[in-house]
Amino acid sequence: MYKSISRKNSRIGKSLDERFKGEYMMVNLHEWELTERAKKQGWEEGHTAGVIAGRLEGIEAGKIEGEIVGQKRGAEQTKIETANKLMSMGLTIEQVAEGTGLPLEKVQELAKS
Repeated sequence: MYKSISRKNSRIGKSLDERFKGEYMMVNLHEWELTERAKKQGWEEGHTAGVIAGRLEGIEAGKIEGEIVGQKRGAEQTKIETANKLMSMGLTIEQVAEGTGLPLEKVQELAKS
């Protein structure tokens, strides 16, 4: 009768096994490349979104800080203008300092200039 031939022992079987291994490796390599590309794209998109969000947050914080600094400078300038007016009206340096909330040294500087 016929002798059974296993795939491993035949030339056809070996070439099929090698081809299968090669194709399997190529599929795995292709999947790995797709995964790596997806990871890279995800990282880039996340990074870009983070940078934009960070910049917007920084801009907003800068605006708030700028408003606070501007308000303080404006209030200080108003006090100085008021002190000059009060001194021109004849009030003493101590009265001007008390009325404006400016330090006595600052009012003395204003009086000299």
